[in-house]
Amino acid sequence: MRLLGVRPNPAFYAAHHVMPGPGEAPAGLTGDAFHRFWSGALQDLLAPGELPPAGSLLERSLLGIADVVGRGAAIRRPIQTVASWAGQSILAQLEGEAAAALIATGRANHGKRNSPVGEAAVDTLAAPAVATWVGRQAGVVVDGPRCATYIGYAGEGPGLGVHLDKPGFGAVNLLVCLRRERAANPRHRPSTTFFFTPGVGLECFDLWPGDCLIFDGTRTPHGRSPLRSGDEMTLLSVGFAQG
Repeated sequence: MRLLGVRPNPAFYAAHHVMPGPGEAPAGLTGDAFHRFWSGALQDLLAPGELPPAGSLLERSLLGIADVVGRGAAIRRPIQTVASWAGQSILAQLEGEAAAALIATGRANHGKRNSPVGEAAVDTLAAPAVATWVGRQAGVVVDGPRCATYIGYAGEGPGLGVHLDKPGFGAVNLLVCLRRERAANPRHRPSTTFFFTPGVGLECFDLWPGDCLIFDGTRTPHGRSPLRSGDEMTLLSVGFAQG
């Protein structure tokens, strides 16, 4: 079965007990075309707010795509660690700036709000020690930050659908948690950042202030699972180019 440039229809594939395979994309896709095709294919298979049942045909198909798009990734598997370069005072400055920015200049974007960073983030990220630390954690050489944004999630919602980041954001992504509030009902599963990691499977990460993830968002399918009432978080996302 060949896609011939057409997005997969999951209902058709499910009815015939088959999912699109790794070799079914047009050859020679690079840059933005690569991002658009594979993000579209992923999102047609998995709607925002959904995660595939463990061991299901859908999960295997998503992991098959992850294996293909993950070839040549700067980082093969997401790394969870603590932002040791940011003490409590820096985290508090960034959280305060983010809260104000998301109110003043935040825009709705696929179930979340995004806002440009301000002076506190620019000054913090401009320190060479931050890029050096990121590169050391990731095991790759990175240049200084290419771009950055504040991200805010507040209240019940579907989360963020599985996708690949646009190549212009940078091959090495640093995602820092600045604020976290859990849903009041303890029976509700916490919202997590999830990845389809080649050779590993579905991985979910629940971050608290000071925690961070380092990953290649341009080559690792990722998203956010659903949020419940009272579930809130503020994140700083930074893209670095691989040196």
